[in-house]
Amino acid sequence: MKPRTAKSMELEETNARWNECLNSYEKVRRGVC
Repeated sequence: MKPRTAKSMELEETNARWNECLNSYEKVRRGVC
């Protein structure tokens, strides 16, 4: 596996996690994100 590919997948996972967090108004309101 190319490092770039691994990094890309890692980035995708991070973005997904952030999007899920940001889409939860309750979490944002509490300052979790």
